Amino acid sequence: MPEKFTFTDTSLRKVSPPDKGRIFYTDKRQAGFRIMVTAAGTISFQCRAWSHEHKKPITKTIGRYPAMPVVRARELVADTLAETQAGKDLEQLRRDKAAEQVLDDIFNHYLEEHAKPYKRSWRDDLSRYNLYVKKPFGKKRLPK
Repeated sequence: MPEKFTFTDTSLRKVSPPDKGRIFYTDKRQAGFRIMVTAAGTISFQCRAWSHEHKKPITKTIGRYPAMPVVRARELVADTLAETQAGKDLEQLRRDKAAEQVLDDIFNHYLEEHAKPYKRSWRDDLSRYNLYVKKPFGKKRLPK
């Protein structure tokens, strides 16, 4: 298969995985839009843009095929490229997202700083959190 072709559902179904490692294909219609195919057969959509601040190309994974349609991935790549043209730094946005707190962190802070020193029923709070909140929401990132 050529390294550059137009991404459609039909063309992506025909992509064969490499024997080992990964291989990249570029879209003919949209600059900066590419896919990564792994040896396991996973196809991931990526946006590749030049970072003027870091003086190197930066790659952002958008999603996986077939969970995300090609049309949606193409829209997200266009939005990401528009953000980089507007001067936003993709690396800084990624770092900011990684620095966001998760609900577990906030609850532990509440438990240590407020509940244990001031409440006799802090064990009930901990028990309820572990039973009802921790599994579905504990690892969710919360905006600042």
